[in-house]
Amino acid sequence: MFWRSLREFLGLSSYEARIYEFLVSEGPSTARKISVGCGIPRTKVYCALRRLLEQNMIAEIPLNPKLFVALPPKETLKPLIDAHDKIVKGLYEIFSSLQKRYEESTRSEVIREEAWILTGSGSLRRILDLLLSAEKHVEFYFYWEVLLQLYNYFLNKVLNDLLKRGVNIYLYVPSSPSINKRLCYNISLLGLYCKVIHGLPQIQIILVDNRYIMIYPLGDRNEFSPENEWIIIYGKSLLNIFNKILLYFKEG
Repeated sequence: MFWRSLREFLGLSSYEARIYEFLVSEGPSTARKISVGCGIPRTKVYCALRRLLEQNMIAEIPLNPKLFVALPPKETLKPLIDAHDKIVKGLYEIFSSLQKRYEESTRSEVIREEAWILTGSGSLRRILDLLLSAEKHVEFYFYWEVLLQLYNYFLNKVLNDLLKRGVNIYLYVPSSPSINKRLCYNISLLGLYCKVIHGLPQIQIILVDNRYIMIYPLGDRNEFSPENEWIIIYGKSLLNIFNKILLYFKEG
């Protein structure tokens, strides 16, 4: 059934599109036959037929009763297709010219910077997707207590998957009574790089391939909740700023 496409592409009403397709298939028909065949009320058929006559898509045969016949699609639709092809060709030429100018212009470099705030249960799904998109390395700058909660909640399976794919995992945790060099050594046996650093900003950070930064949480540093907010940052300039800040903690 093509009437839906006719309605969409030609701007016909539902009744007009149905009638034209019906007449193409059935040949000359009376208004009564069209009404029954298309399931259109008789009072609506005449209005739709009049519109199709005005658009030169059908013709009227003056018999008793009158017959209506569809004009050949090559006459009614082909000109529209040709006009559409002409528009597409013109747009493609414009597109090619503009794209060429864009690529040649030294002033057209656009730095895309974005930040999102995620909340609710769906936020963790997005975090998981970004973590699993890592190709080279993932860096965690987290308090040990929260990192353990993350690990027990969802991170264990993610880290195993990343390690199997050869992604390097780095854990940077501030010193505390619960973590020491011995613990870091044991963690390294699992294939993870662990380093104790002196302090962290009042945010906790995951860095994925120098492409995305995920910041958690906006709440108590010692408690993980799947309902807490995450901030995701994407953009070369912002990443450079955060890398400089993180370098300070790594080397401090």
